[in-house]
Amino acid sequence: MSFDLCKEIRGSMTDFQKLTPELAETLGCDESMYSELKAILDKAGLSVDNVVCDPKRIYQNVFYADYENGKYCEIYLQRSYLEQLAQILTLNFSYQGKNPFLISEDWTQYYFHSVPVPMAIYDFSRRYLTIPKNQVFSIWLFIHKRIDYSYGLWDSTLLEYVFSYAPECKIPAPDNDGYITVYRGIGNMSQPYEKAISWSSNHMNALWFANHNGRGTALLIGKVKPCDIISYQEGYSEENEVIVRPGAVTQISQEDFIPAVEEKVVPMMTPIFDEFIKVGTAAKKLGYPAESLFQYHGIKHILRVLALSLIYFYNSGDNLSDEDKQILIYFSILHDYGRDSEETDDSHGYKSVVKIRKNRPGVSGIKLSPKARLIAQYLIRYHSLDDETGENAIKQESKFSRRDKLRAIHLYHIAKDMDGLDRVRFCGLDYRMLRTEFGKKLPLIAGALLKEQLINLLSEHDFEECMRIIAEKQRKGKIQKYE
Repeated sequence: MSFDLCKEIRGSMTDFQKLTPELAETLGCDESMYSELKAILDKAGLSVDNVVCDPKRIYQNVFYADYENGKYCEIYLQRSYLEQLAQILTLNFSYQGKNPFLISEDWTQYYFHSVPVPMAIYDFSRRYLTIPKNQVFSIWLFIHKRIDYSYGLWDSTLLEYVFSYAPECKIPAPDNDGYITVYRGIGNMSQPYEKAISWSSNHMNALWFANHNGRGTALLIGKVKPCDIISYQEGYSEENEVIVRPGAVTQISQEDFIPAVEEKVVPMMTPIFDEFIKVGTAAKKLGYPAESLFQYHGIKHILRVLALSLIYFYNSGDNLSDEDKQILIYFSILHDYGRDSEETDDSHGYKSVVKIRKNRPGVSGIKLSPKARLIAQYLIRYHSLDDETGENAIKQESKFSRRDKLRAIHLYHIAKDMDGLDRVRFCGLDYRMLRTEFGKKLPLIAGALLKEQLINLLSEHDFEECMRIIAEKQRKGKIQKYE
């Protein structure tokens, strides 16, 4: 699913225009389709004058919208759909006259069952003054939570009215200066933060939004007075959301993250391309499962950690040797080799080393001296344990010189960071716990890798087929050229 399509499905109509024959034609319809639609609506006792469209949208861009009676229905201007429209209208509007939820003033059910998400702002903006004052804020909040992309469409007068009836709420504890610190993740599909009313009290929730609103571009930190907080929804499931008055957040700064924009991502990916494809192909032969909704540690996780490790080596400026790179590659593709469940398992690093020593998996292109292999296996064995335990184990290894130990601990920190960065996939990355200076800059790059076509292609195809598809996509300009 493309980002634009995602934005349309989870967003709002913005340009409401009455459907006309001329507009229908701009939406790709032939001349007769408007007349056919009108005839079907007339037969159902409905008026084509209630059909609105948003020419800027490709998907979910035409709706039957009878605001007065609360009757809404999405319409597809396709002949195969029109053939079924009469039956669909009968099903949607089985009642006569006004929507029963409007009659009973069951507002939650009305906005959940009867009003399509892209039309919710359209309807509420015309109806909010008729909703009882003790319910108007909760209904607005219900709609707000359903729409990920509202494009700043909420009118300031509406917000002032709705916010004036917000019930008192528990708020986060203020800092020593009396202000409350809030965070906001910014992606290339986010509206300007100056208009934002939705922030979070938790930096991890904010990072999640930065990485899931297109390509992450920034994570903002700001301050807000307690009196300017309208609502606070505490807890991860509620996104620790803080609703504030427009423009109330001040002292805004941002984390020192590399934005996941083309001019940054392409130069970082270019030097890793060939090596990533070759090693990634070998990693696919190690038996990792496919990634799925309930499978977080599959082959795509391995490929993303590999990509991050190579990105670190070629872009960090860290003084690493070629053998250090080989150690990080070895760690990347084998660190979960012995993991046998998706449950929290502090012992899976140890299990991986045991399985490696038993099976001796060969990985083409990786050549390690006995000492380097031992360092790599220390990284794998202790990556699932706390830093102190891993560092102490390395320090106690008699086969390591003092220099070896310093080197191994440094690589241990890098390896743990590259593995940890992929926790962005389930809102599990506390970026403040990262150890390396360059690793601390990569949370948005890690988020971009979740959507990276190279990783998706390599996880699903063999080397030759992958390279053929990549070449074809590059030729058509549908994928970045990392060369």
